[in-house]
Amino acid sequence: YPRRVREAVVSTQSTGLPVSANHATDVRMDVFCIGLWGKLQKSYIDVRIFHPGAPSYLPKAIKPLYREQEAQKKRAYARRVIEIEKGSFSPFVLSTTGG
Repeated sequence: YPRRVREAVVSTQSTGLPVSANHATDVRMDVFCIGLWGKLQKSYIDVRIFHPGAPSYLPKAIKPLYREQEAQKKRAYARRVIEIEKGSFSPFVLSTTGG
């Protein structure tokens, strides 16, 4: 069980991060927990809600859309959280139709 939940500010150090990573100086995750996945382990969670009925998503099946949304979050934040913050990153993806 999480011991603490709050909005988290991820460090602004961006040395060695890939081009696809978010290099902004004010990056914020939606949820920060200590003890969620392991004792005293820092966990960062970022939420993405998308609408699969949007015109740009209509030609795609729902399952690949979820994977694509998750992959985008991971590209933007995972390496930064793991290497700089020494924590774990979990994208939390939902659609407006459920799921």
